[in-house]
Amino acid sequence: YNGKPYVAYQDLAYDSKATVRMFDGTKWKTVGNAGFSAGDAGAPSIFVYNGIPYVAYTEEYPTGTFKVRVMMHNGTNWTPAGTTGYQSYGYPSLYIYNGTPYLAYEDGANGNKATVKKFDGTGWMNVGNAGFSQGAAAILPRSLYVYNGTPYVAYMDDANGGKATVMKFDGINWTNVGTPGFSAGQANWLSLSVSNGIPYVGYKDNANGMKITVMKFSN
Repeated sequence: YNGKPYVAYQDLAYDSKATVRMFDGTKWKTVGNAGFSAGDAGAPSIFVYNGIPYVAYTEEYPTGTFKVRVMMHNGTNWTPAGTTGYQSYGYPSLYIYNGTPYLAYEDGANGNKATVKKFDGTGWMNVGNAGFSQGAAAILPRSLYVYNGTPYVAYMDDANGGKATVMKFDGINWTNVGTPGFSAGQANWLSLSVSNGIPYVGYKDNANGMKITVMKFSN
């Protein structure tokens, strides 16, 4: 953000809790407190908007359950961005568009299908239907992107042999972008970006020796 790299990670020095650091041009500085999450912070996803870092992560509870949390740094402390705590065993993906945080995750309350929510300043609301994917959806960072107000999600599609699928929200429904399960084989660790309305997806390609493949959509 503004030329300064930020990184969020699971900090083994603080019992695997979340820490965010920023490079000021000379050294890496901790943003707020190190290890600020209440518990283990799995697979943190960071987005910095107007100088404010937001972090989504999957928090492990002593009962063995996992829930998604979103935190923001207010300049002094890390505080919750609304009430989250959604059941999920996967990797959340965070994106902020025009000041509105969006969150994609594998929804444990809906068969581990994909769900996207957005924060209205008070609470988190569903974008379209919860659990909109056909089958279980592995949301892997960064798989959520909002382009001109339209959310896109790329995921590892259990309904199509673990291949890559991209969907977008048309304002009423979630619809497929092209053919579901378009990759040659199973696609892991998807990373999505949209440029000039064209989605690009990079992934670890199981059909090609676990090497990197990048595809773009062309209609």
